[in-house]
Amino acid sequence: MPGWVSIRLLAPAVATLLALGAILVEYLSLSSRLTAAEQKSALQTLRYSALQTQGAVNRELRRADDLVSVQQILSELYFQPLVVDALVLDAANKVLAASNRSLRGLSLSQLDLVSPRDIARIRQSHSGEVLAEGEAARALGIFPIVLPQRDAEHLHAPQGVLVIVFDYSERLQAVQANIRQATLQSALGIAGTILLLSLALHFAITRRVTQIVNAADQYLAGAVASRARLRGSDEIGVIGQAFDRVADAAEAAKDSLRELNKELESRVEQRTAELRAEVEERRTAERELAVSQGQLRAILDTAADAVIAIDGAGMVHEFNSAAERIFGWRVEEMIGTPVTRLMPSDTAAVHQQHVQQFQKTSDPRVMGKEREILAQRRDGSLFPLELTLNASQIDGQTLYIGVGRDITARREAEAALAAAQDSLLQAERMAALGHLVAGVAHEVNTPIGIGVTAASHLRETAEAFEVRYREGGMRRSDLEDFLRVARQSTGILEANLFRASELIRGFKQVAVDQSGEEIRELDLAEYLEEILTSLRPNLKKRPIRVITEIPPKLRVTMQAGALAQIITNLVMNSLLHAFDPETPGQIRIAAALNGDRVELDYSDDGRGMDGQTLRRMFDPFFTTKRNAGGSGLGMHIVFNLATQALQGSIRCESSPGNGARFWLDFPARPLQGTASPSAENMQS
Repeated sequence: MPGWVSIRLLAPAVATLLALGAILVEYLSLSSRLTAAEQKSALQTLRYSALQTQGAVNRELRRADDLVSVQQILSELYFQPLVVDALVLDAANKVLAASNRSLRGLSLSQLDLVSPRDIARIRQSHSGEVLAEGEAARALGIFPIVLPQRDAEHLHAPQGVLVIVFDYSERLQAVQANIRQATLQSALGIAGTILLLSLALHFAITRRVTQIVNAADQYLAGAVASRARLRGSDEIGVIGQAFDRVADAAEAAKDSLRELNKELESRVEQRTAELRAEVEERRTAERELAVSQGQLRAILDTAADAVIAIDGAGMVHEFNSAAERIFGWRVEEMIGTPVTRLMPSDTAAVHQQHVQQFQKTSDPRVMGKEREILAQRRDGSLFPLELTLNASQIDGQTLYIGVGRDITARREAEAALAAAQDSLLQAERMAALGHLVAGVAHEVNTPIGIGVTAASHLRETAEAFEVRYREGGMRRSDLEDFLRVARQSTGILEANLFRASELIRGFKQVAVDQSGEEIRELDLAEYLEEILTSLRPNLKKRPIRVITEIPPKLRVTMQAGALAQIITNLVMNSLLHAFDPETPGQIRIAAALNGDRVELDYSDDGRGMDGQTLRRMFDPFFTTKRNAGGSGLGMHIVFNLATQALQGSIRCESSPGNGARFWLDFPARPLQGTASPSAENMQS
């Protein structure tokens, strides 16, 4: 039977190929879906972990204001699953703290972890992101943080970045392995099933032929209910079906009705199960929504900043506990009321303009910016508020979320700090003037003393000459001796009085400069000599040689007193810290004009400084000679004068045993219409 042979062999083969093809398609589809789902789940988990770490780092920085606890947090984070590295970058993209301590001090370009453009975007947006690296199964969590304010390296750049590197490749590999194992098991099961079916088909053919023969015999014997009951389009099935058609005609309607009834029952049961599942899903979603709302309420109430949500009409929808404390209104009093009751009328008008502009243009630049506004408490008192406003779509409605912080204490502290700095600067100026007066007394005393001696000698010679003249015993030689002594004495008087006059003129000019803030044009080389002249009483007692290398006729316009005080403090700092009293040494001062800026180079060959001293040198009240009379204010005042009064910058380089070198850079003419630039304390 060639047809029977073809059916027996071809049917199992085709069934096997179709089953394996379906399994392959399902494997590819399932692998893609589960991999995407696992990646999404991993990124959500990583973002949550990064947010927790960001919050912990910011809390530690606000509480302890240092990086020790931050280093501990990063070290502990290193042992969490999926975390490869965690580090904190400063504003210059250098590593301040890291889970791998060997990375500290490295720059972002050396690490090759993340693009500087991504770091810059995060700083601009003030919000964190989790960036997936595609097929690499890695992700980067980049979140902004606020660095310690008292750290001199970040005094003018408090914005830092937390970077966490995650690797979830093992989780994806585990998912792929599970999928492959399940697919293999399914393929083996289906192949086994087809094999068993093939064997069953083989044995069933003989049984079917026998069944047809028996049914035919019974039919011929008068058993009209006898049926072969065979299916299929093969030769055996066609014979069986031809035999059954006559017997099945009467049963056709009844069998059709029975099958229809079974189908309807099956559909009813399926739809009932679907409805039950939908009801259960809705109930689960409602419970999760209630839990989520409770968690959100708890988070908002524990926030330190005021969180206020308003709609497009300016009505309050959310008002947390911090907002109650700051503004004095209770939650139930604010919900559904205009937000303008929290601000004076002019501030309310500006706020409404920003919201209207966003509603018209949807320009994201209007939102997300941190700005300082004037807010109003319940009692009518006004206070400064640092506010960030963002828009969010919730249930098809645009809500504007404002996060505000009362910065009254900060402004008062800044004012107090400014007053204290002015007071310290004035005290340092008075101290410098005191040193100047001492120098005047010491330097002028020498030529005046010599002049007094010469005048006294001339008076005694004149009295002796007068006695000889009156006695009539004067000789020619007496007259010549008197004239010689007179010439010598008057010459000494003239030279020393001129010297005293020059000293007093120089002292007077430097004293006027140090006591005032007048801007004047001067010759830099000549003025530096006047400053060094005022320091001569301190220099002449020490074996220190001062070398100046300044081109003549280098004219600059500046606050002369600021430069005088900077040079004075640098020289006194070298005498106090760089050299022992009996140790010889050298101080070098050079200057050059580079375009429209003056570059002044000050250096000594003293004992130098270690890294810790160098990093804190410009900090107020930091000194290594407190027991020797050091106040810790001299170099801090130098930094302020260089960056503010001279509108320039100053940096230092030093190492133990190699002296210290300062670079002072400032404009040759004062900048007009611009604020003094913030100078970096660049130390290496």
